[in-house]
Amino acid sequence: MSPASVSVAPVDAAALAAVTTVTVFSVDDCSGLGDLAAIDPTAQATIGTNAAVTAAIKAAGYDGKQVVGYMLDGTSLTVVVK
Repeated sequence: MSPASVSVAPVDAAALAAVTTVTVFSVDDCSGLGDLAAIDPTAQATIGTNAAVTAAIKAAGYDGKQVVGYMLDGTSLTVVVK
């Protein structure tokens, strides 16, 4: 995973609603992700409105305010937290 593959832009709400798999990844697990740009506040808010995504984030021991980026691939979402 590299900073170039992690999005910080607004996320499409319809695409997010179609997500069936959520993975939570911490920047602590990858030293190269410390240089991410700041996530768009709209993206962070949209991610926070999806119940499955927020449940996965909480289950991993984080909260939505710790989301710093994401990767959306079809119905799979990887949320990057810090």
